[in-house]
Amino acid sequence: MQIYGYNYPVYAGPVYAGGYSAPVYYGGGGGGYDSYMGSYGQGDYQAVFAQQCQQMQAAWQQRQQQMQMQGQQRQDSQQFHGRIAKSMEACDSLELREIGKGLNREEFIAISAEQNQLARALAKYSADGVLTSEERADLASRRNQLQQKLKAFRDGDFHPTLQSNDPVSQRDAALAGKLYDMVHTGKMSPEAAKNLRVQMSLAAQQDGVDEANQGPGQDTLGQALERREELEFLLDMEG
Repeated sequence: MQIYGYNYPVYAGPVYAGGYSAPVYYGGGGGGYDSYMGSYGQGDYQAVFAQQCQQMQAAWQQRQQQMQMQGQQRQDSQQFHGRIAKSMEACDSLELREIGKGLNREEFIAISAEQNQLARALAKYSADGVLTSEERADLASRRNQLQQKLKAFRDGDFHPTLQSNDPVSQRDAALAGKLYDMVHTGKMSPEAAKNLRVQMSLAAQQDGVDEANQGPGQDTLGQALERREELEFLLDMEG
């Protein structure tokens, strides 16, 4: 088409759903640079459009793959979390049954401290829903150490001492000592004591969640503190 004496190529606009066609537009004059398209000629527009479609398709596929990988990672993390939790539950039952038999008071307190540290780490690492390979390795190492120490304490006669100046650890040690005394004197059965031991573990888990979300030593909701205060009340009432 000639406009003011110059030859302009005429391009048909793209066709959309429903048969709607975009308006006709005109390219650069005399076969030169097409200012509308930013390229030289109609074929370039189609190539650019096709390339953009391919890029969008590739980006969508990549996003789908990332979502699938994240879903698989979360599923694997949940399964690993479940295995660690079952190991902790088994240790809880065993250590309570061994009170006054295979475990003395100091050994029980030390094992409880190990349990609390494992529960705290598990909750902290799981706060974002995904356990990294380093976090899994650390949890597995803690679990193995707990199991080995429990076995060694059952087979021997140790009297470990608490090596921590942390007020929370000292408070947990005092709770564990009270729990040991209640079971050892027959005032509470190991089965009844298990519920209180679970409360101790939940308080440690809350510590881990708080540390992951707000930093060490911060518990804005006071849930861990409330659990420990409730435990102290229950043990004092039973005593």
